[in-house]
Amino acid sequence: MSTPIQGFSKLSKEEKIDWVSQTFTQGDPETKSLLTQYWHEDKTLQKLHDEFIENPEIIVTQRSTRVTTHSGEVGFPGGKWEEGDNNLYETSLRESNEEMSLNGEDVTMLGKLDYLISRHKIEVNPFIATVDKPQDLEANEEIQEIFTVPLSFLLDPKNIKRESIERQGSVWEVPTWSLKNQKIWGLTAMITVNFLNVCFDANIEILEG
Repeated sequence: MSTPIQGFSKLSKEEKIDWVSQTFTQGDPETKSLLTQYWHEDKTLQKLHDEFIENPEIIVTQRSTRVTTHSGEVGFPGGKWEEGDNNLYETSLRESNEEMSLNGEDVTMLGKLDYLISRHKIEVNPFIATVDKPQDLEANEEIQEIFTVPLSFLLDPKNIKRESIERQGSVWEVPTWSLKNQKIWGLTAMITVNFLNVCFDANIEILEG
């Protein structure tokens, strides 16, 4: 059985690189050289990158109260497939660019979650991706606000409440999260639960009432 790693997150970047080099390649200087070449020369940008790695967040939007569908609701960027989209992932990138100016070239897809059916009987196919570079996000007329939610907040059990919603003729007890003036609930919460369970073994349950 391997020895558990303890306190790794508290090490400085230099100490982490030294630890990896010593543990896996017996202190080979080429290992340290390889790892340090990924540091950005601009210390400000490197600090932003480090903060993202240590404290990842998800991007969430609140729809404008002026639109007729899902008015004022919190959700993820997305929309319907259109001609010209080679696949649904391209649809998600196009919609993310249209709604909040996200540059698809700076995005790396990690995978796809199971589809869900909305209360309007629409099949929703969520994709998981990382944003690899800082973005100057700007909302279009459909979006009232763009904000981020730390994964640590979503994973903390004390932040999880439950609310009853009706789906496909059944009532479900679905987790919800409230922060500032926004609330993650309904289908958005169900997608969030699937993401946390698949990627972080959160074991958050959606209970049928």
